[in-house]
Formats: sequence, C-alpha cells, structure tokens
Amino acid sequence: GVSVVGLDLRYRQGTLSAAGGAEQHKLVEGQALLGLRFGPWLTLEAGPHVRAYVTPAGTERWVLWEGQVRAAAQVIRPGGWVYLRVGRVLTADIPGMAFDHGQGADAGLELRLGGTPLWGHVGYWVHRASASGALRVETVQGMSLGVALRRGETP
Repeated sequence: GVSVVGLDLRYRQGTLSAAGGAEQHKLVEGQALLGLRFGPWLTLEAGPHVRAYVTPAGTERWVLWEGQVRAAAQVIRPGGWVYLRVGRVLTADIPGMAFDHGQGADAGLELRLGGTPLWGHVGYWVHRASASGALRVETVQGMSLGVALRRGETP
C-alpha cells in the first residue's frame, strides 16, 4: 500500500543558449509534485511545471503537467541514497503553439545531514519538450544542488 504522501517543490534558474550559442535567454522554472510513496524505493508523482523564458521581446510562459516515477536505492548507511526520476509531459499550454510531447529525467545523490531532518542533494537533470509538429523543440539541462527538510529515514 501507500506509505507516504508528499509534496516536492522545486525552483531553478539559469541561462538558456540557442543551438550554436549565439543567443541567450534567462530561464526560470518552478515545479510542484504531489507524490505517493510505495515503500522506500518507489514514488509516483504528478503536478504542474511552469517554465518562463525571458527575452528582449518579453516573457514566454509554458505550463506543463507531468507524471513521473522515482526509484531510489540506499548506497551509504545510514542516510545516503541515489535516485532516478523519469517522466512524461501529459499536457501543456504553450502560447501560440500546439503541444506535441515532452519527457525528462533527473538523477542524483541525497544525503541525510546527521540525525537532523535536513537532506543535502546533488544531481543532474534534462528535460525536452516539442511543439507545433517539432517546429519548436526545447532541451534544457543542468546540475542541481539543494537542501530539503524531511521527516523519516528515507528521502
């Protein structure tokens, strides 16, 4: 059965370079995932993912609704876990374009900081979305560092 219901909130920002690197835009993302954990190693998650591209012409916002599966394994006792999260975009609102498809992945290491409820995180993520018959394809990727507040012995 389901052992835990959780909420995962994420924020990312950075610079997006076009193919060839000539043009750069600021990128800001926010995500909220509601998760159902089935034991310490398997979690199903779903929720909105909002992406904003800031260009000289203005801000373009994409709203993506995603479903994800997260698998984790303990590699360091007592509190070191590796994880892999893969997901698909279920539907999206992209201004002026018809959504085609999207997917992403996130992998990393989470460490519980002593006996505290604090967890440190380091990882790598990649996300790809396509719109208007692949007329526009966006692939974003990056490293992530973070700290989370959690109850319990597992992330």
